[in-house]
Amino acid sequence: MNHVSFAFLAVLFLPGPDLGAQTKNGFYLELDAGLSLVNDYVFGGILGSGTTVSFENAANLGGAFGYRFHHHYRGEINISHRKADVGEVNNVAGSGDAELTSFMANLYYDFDPSSHLKPYLGLGLGAPREDINAAAGMNTVETSNPDGIAWNLMVGASYRIHDSIEFNFGYRYLGVFAELDYMQFNEFLIGVRYNF
Repeated sequence: MNHVSFAFLAVLFLPGPDLGAQTKNGFYLELDAGLSLVNDYVFGGILGSGTTVSFENAANLGGAFGYRFHHHYRGEINISHRKADVGEVNNVAGSGDAELTSFMANLYYDFDPSSHLKPYLGLGLGAPREDINAAAGMNTVETSNPDGIAWNLMVGASYRIHDSIEFNFGYRYLGVFAELDYMQFNEFLIGVRYNF
């Protein structure tokens, strides 16, 4: 056996990276911000008809407190808020805005916790607080729904720049059921995470 073959076999049987040394289980805090694209909202739309409201793009801001366990998995409580100005009501220029605060319980899977760059998938369920005020001529929509169900699906990646600090970038789909309506958000986020 030549020296190259021996070296190749030696590399194959070397122990792998110590994930525990590179990715610690434990608590973390995260802050994120980004852009929210709000889908057209049809007030009473689940019944098949209603008033259609379109919105301008909005900023969102959020934070999370979480815990990493078993290296690949982490769970968190996330709170985020966004406010979008009304664009049109039934295709007529309108006024007003929509505010949504979501309180979510999320679970994530990090694909390669030993790497500096870690792709992730996440999903969650929670409670929304939705307030909408929109008007254009005789068409008005006004609703405040403290009750409802929200769900979200996330995909993105984290990049570790320090043992305790990671930058995040990703996409989040957020859907909100409130009374007879369903509101949808497509969000693009950047953030920073501090691991204790």
